[in-house]
Amino acid sequence: MHSNIPIRHHYIPQFLLRQFRNGEGYLGYCDKKSFETLNKKPEEVFMVRNLYRDTINNPGNPVQIENDFSKFEREASEIIHKFFTEPEITISVEEEEKLKLFFALMGIRSKGAAEKFSQGLSEDSKKFYSVYQENGDFSDFWKRNLSLLVKCRSYTEVDNNPDIDKPIKIFMRRDTCGFMGLHFAIAEKRGQEDFIIGDSYPVEVSGFLNGNKAREYSIFPISSDRVLFMADNILNVVWNNKKLSDFERELKTIPPRSKDGKTIRYHVKKIYESDVKLLNAITFDGAEDGVAFKDRSKVSLSEYAEIYKNWTSSGEC
Repeated sequence: MHSNIPIRHHYIPQFLLRQFRNGEGYLGYCDKKSFETLNKKPEEVFMVRNLYRDTINNPGNPVQIENDFSKFEREASEIIHKFFTEPEITISVEEEEKLKLFFALMGIRSKGAAEKFSQGLSEDSKKFYSVYQENGDFSDFWKRNLSLLVKCRSYTEVDNNPDIDKPIKIFMRRDTCGFMGLHFAIAEKRGQEDFIIGDSYPVEVSGFLNGNKAREYSIFPISSDRVLFMADNILNVVWNNKKLSDFERELKTIPPRSKDGKTIRYHVKKIYESDVKLLNAITFDGAEDGVAFKDRSKVSLSEYAEIYKNWTSSGEC
């Protein structure tokens, strides 16, 4: 009976990790600190044992959160599967809303978020969150809200749930709605370089609007060949005077909706190897522990630090 209880809780879903496997079923994995490269199975990376185990809010089923994430992942995978190979993708508005929330949950379900709420909050943050968690158990605060979020399928459902705490609703609104709305874009590699995936998912690229830092877009590698972006509609304001790469110019275009407003159509943009390397460099820099990839010969691990350094020093980020 106990063998059916999930212990390995992946904060990046395995259905995505499998898109980076080689022909033998392994991922290449590079430890960011040691730079050691190993072959690992998808179930061995980007996971923490019992990460979502919760005996306080779900005493009858302590792995309820993990089970609910598995259910949401199955639903999201059916949508994301459309983005893996097709040159043109059409999804419903409801599917877009579901996908936005699914990706927004990637940040708050992560190992980093768990560590922050369990032991990394500043004194000011503890004082702030104490309004919502009087006993000071902020790990419980995190799991309690996570257990509610994972049952939702759109930001509207999050906002209408009276049991989800206000700060969490603010985070979810930011990550599903942005400043002026968010839209997806899809790109495919052109050339030798493969996309990599890191343990920080997504990685965000930010700029400035009226002197304030604002997210421009988030990077979601979904396979060794393709990457999904979630871009803020505010790009048309922020980027008026910015030198843009080919893929960034494409991100300014909001995908068209059907005449009845029920579906959205995406065209896959092919991007050059230099841009793939830049996106990998941003992913590598944003990773906490390491990155995974399909083929070591098709990723430029040793170049990414320099590429990122040159990019940031140029003022393009």
